[in-house]
Amino acid sequence: MTRTKTFSIFLIASIFAVSLGFSFLANIQPHVDAKAYNRIGWNLARGLGYIENRQNAHDPLRDDAIFRIGPGYEFFLAGLYRLFGGEARMDPLSYRDKLWVIWIAQAFLRALTAWFVLKIALCLFSYHNQKHRLALAAAIIFGFLPDLIIINGFILYETLLLFFGVGAVYFSLNYMTYRSDRSHRTYFVLFAASLFWALAILTRPSELFAFLVLPAALVWQKNWRGALVSFFFPILLVGGWSLRNSLLYDQPLFTTTAGAYALWVGNNEKATGGYDRPALLREARERYHSTELSAVSINAVKHFVLDRPLKFFELQFKKAIMYASLIRPTGFWPELQHHQIIQWLLIAASAIGTAFLFIFAVTGALLFWHDRSSLRVAFLGFVIAKPLAVIPFYVETRYRYGIYPLLALLAAFPAVAFWHADADRKKTILKILGGVCILFLAMSAIDAWYSFDTIMTRLYETFF
Repeated sequence: MTRTKTFSIFLIASIFAVSLGFSFLANIQPHVDAKAYNRIGWNLARGLGYIENRQNAHDPLRDDAIFRIGPGYEFFLAGLYRLFGGEARMDPLSYRDKLWVIWIAQAFLRALTAWFVLKIALCLFSYHNQKHRLALAAAIIFGFLPDLIIINGFILYETLLLFFGVGAVYFSLNYMTYRSDRSHRTYFVLFAASLFWALAILTRPSELFAFLVLPAALVWQKNWRGALVSFFFPILLVGGWSLRNSLLYDQPLFTTTAGAYALWVGNNEKATGGYDRPALLREARERYHSTELSAVSINAVKHFVLDRPLKFFELQFKKAIMYASLIRPTGFWPELQHHQIIQWLLIAASAIGTAFLFIFAVTGALLFWHDRSSLRVAFLGFVIAKPLAVIPFYVETRYRYGIYPLLALLAAFPAVAFWHADADRKKTILKILGGVCILFLAMSAIDAWYSFDTIMTRLYETFF
């Protein structure tokens, strides 16, 4: 076994251990969204159907589980509870004794995602003489990024989403690399890409934006058959779940009803760009079932765009700035407030990690662009699709996590290239890095100006 393979195995095992260790150390119990996902998963495991409140088992139309992002993560939880819950799954409160199962499973998914990051790097940098170091650097950045270690300890869908999303990108790029080979293996890779994209969309529907890059790239390459095959599992699985919802509620529905309301939250007269709901939106959420709320939300957004187009475009600019801002680290979780010193350390680590990731990734993208192969253009398409799927709605720090593994791949490029470059090349990299730093500082300053009151309130609540 070569030294690179040995180190890769050690690295992946370390990512698993660190992720799992934090989960057990923090011992974060489900709250709000996590509690809702957990209830749905637990009810599925108990055979009560896709419902949030077990009282609605005999009348699922009264339940509003469809309002939650899913159903991928909820079925993932149900599978774990079904396999490892034993007789305890009959007790609706027994999930508290089974959270360790989820933490272990999510740490394992993080390790597998790191393996996908390694494989993508080897694919993207196949002709680079430092490709193995680039791959290891990308996996290190991904594996030890504080935000992604923290989220592993929550009963939230991000870890599963990263596994499916990064796996989908890997299989997509792998197919595009070897598509001239007409063997059965090549078509297996394409079907794997299709399956992973479908599961990613079922975990979070906004992944549909990134998936569309694959058929678009294949059409650009005039690979019409491949483009059609890529839709196989999204149509089968996503279409199947959407059909189930549409028949159940007797109206056309996608995988969840959360999207329309999220669009309204991010696009209204009093919108801040984040999840801040004025009284009108809170009252509407309490008044309507989410299937009715979707129509109300879409109608309200239409009127807002037509009546206040300048305000609408300003909000999109503000949300884009928030997405790229360096002053929005993770760690402001109520669940961490009983570990105050740990919370402060996590916020600081998150701020440093996020600044490094964004600045080095954009620098890497600019260096990356010099070699505009179809494979690299497709990869950058996947990267760009991530924020485009978030910004039209509203921006929260954890909604940026989907792009982090891809940014880790880009961030590794200038870090490794600088280390092995000659003096002139180092100067070029430093100039680009300096310009990117100024750009992000400017965007962060604009974000601070826009959101000064919100930021000060958050800091006060956390540190005092």
